[in-house]
Amino acid sequence: MSKCVLVGVNAKYVHTNLAIRALKAAAQAENIELCEVTINDQINVVVGRLLRMQGDYYGFSCYIWNMDFIAKISEVLKKSRPNCIVFWGGPEVSYDSGRLLEDHPFVDYIISGEGETVFPEFVETLQSRDKTPLLKMENVNWFGRNVSHSHVNGEKVGIVEDLGALPFPYDDQNIQPISDKIIYYESMRGCPFQCSYCLSSTLQKVRFLPLERVFRELDFFIRHDVKQVKFVDRTFNVDIRRTKAIIAYLVEKKCATNFHFEIAGDLLDDELLEIIAKAPKGLLQFEIGIQSTHDETLEAITRKTDLEKIRKYVKRLIGFKNCHVHVDLIAGLPKETYAVFKKSFDETIAIEPGMLQLGFLKLLKGTKIRKEADKFYYRYASFPPYEVISNDFISSDELMRLKDIEDLVDRYYNSSAFYLSLKYIFENQCWGSPFEFFEAFSDYWREEGFYELGKSKEQLYGIMQTFTASGVEVPHKEMLGELIKMDYLRQGHRSLPGFFENRTLSKTEAFEQLKDEAFVAACLPALSGQPAKQVIKRVFFQYFEENALDLAQRYLGTAPGRGRLCVFYEGAMVRVAG
Repeated sequence: MSKCVLVGVNAKYVHTNLAIRALKAAAQAENIELCEVTINDQINVVVGRLLRMQGDYYGFSCYIWNMDFIAKISEVLKKSRPNCIVFWGGPEVSYDSGRLLEDHPFVDYIISGEGETVFPEFVETLQSRDKTPLLKMENVNWFGRNVSHSHVNGEKVGIVEDLGALPFPYDDQNIQPISDKIIYYESMRGCPFQCSYCLSSTLQKVRFLPLERVFRELDFFIRHDVKQVKFVDRTFNVDIRRTKAIIAYLVEKKCATNFHFEIAGDLLDDELLEIIAKAPKGLLQFEIGIQSTHDETLEAITRKTDLEKIRKYVKRLIGFKNCHVHVDLIAGLPKETYAVFKKSFDETIAIEPGMLQLGFLKLLKGTKIRKEADKFYYRYASFPPYEVISNDFISSDELMRLKDIEDLVDRYYNSSAFYLSLKYIFENQCWGSPFEFFEAFSDYWREEGFYELGKSKEQLYGIMQTFTASGVEVPHKEMLGELIKMDYLRQGHRSLPGFFENRTLSKTEAFEQLKDEAFVAACLPALSGQPAKQVIKRVFFQYFEENALDLAQRYLGTAPGRGRLCVFYEGAMVRVAG
């Protein structure tokens, strides 16, 4: 029997590929094997692995982040084994298969759209001498086939009408090896909105899995102790009643699994927030696409949103402190100049998300914004991920500057490793607005040549310490010196690098303190009962100014204390009364 190998090329080792598992489940055939690699693997190693699998047909799941790698693998694979069949599928190849087949002669077929519509019959036909059934498969294309009859760029995009008819892609056998990775799951497909930059807007028909089935499948993940389940649903909370049912179901579960959802902030409501507020810490994680706070920009990209609702509900959601909240902005959108983007940035970071992802517009195949690129005089890369270079509103130099700023936002803000110091900088407007701080800090990095050199986490603190020490008035300088040191020690370090002033206890003083069982029980309960000679290896003492400790406790929301001495243990900062 012929063998089909489905290949998932992931961005990172911790990721998994849902598409190849869904296709295998849909085909229900024993002669289909899966292979997962990453874009960081060596091409020859990957091809060697595929050749050893002795496949007759090799299918690749194609996205903007892996397309270049897949093209190289496919070429070497086909030239190594000319008689094998190579086929591609996925969003990156679903909108211009004619050109792709012409440019990549080593690819035999391309499947456009949702592959389950045709994949079982496609594989069966490949194994048969009679290939005429391929002519009836409108979303399967090959070199020379006339695809001009289609409604989207010459393509007939397959759509699964009844999601409930599709089998669950996971089972007891295939989940076990990947339970410690990110597992992708969908409870719906399509999106009712028409955001011009998003591929989901091209498939507006929204289809849902039955709720009872979703509950059973969530129980499956929980039962197998999956580390994280990431819903790939676009706008998960588009049906608010359904959303409440799923979230409420999860909140009642006692589990270690984290569930990640992409939601619209303005579709939240008070009842849903009340349900989320009851969730155990770490159970839920939300990604919220704000993209811009500029009304003209939102109108230009056909994105209907209520910014006041977003601010109100997302700030409340963040205030619960029981779930990670990640928000997105996109640079390079129509009608958004550099100055307007600055305003969007400051208004978004003001709600204090756990992570602020500053992304850059990708003009994806099949999207409205790509078709209308000339309208706003877009210049963008001709290769994946088709990132914006400039448009009528923002220059390439300005976008490059935003890339520098994005790098620092990721290193300093999104890492949460500088929480206290950044909160103080923003609250006291030491450099003006948060965006203006990152502008000034970015200029400093550029002037010092730091962007061109790798930087350790320890060096990041040294750079921040030097920059803030020379750029603010004395009261701010002294306070920031204290807060940056606290930030460093809150990362679990048990010593200080030379650029910090070390005001610690002597080894004898620390040992005597830790021999006090009452002290250990009160301040370090997790270490209670252990001998002092063991405890001293796991903690670090440091003196701070009282006003700095008062401020840090306010920022962290911990009970006020007295005294200047702190003990640090595995990231926790405990103020010692005295």
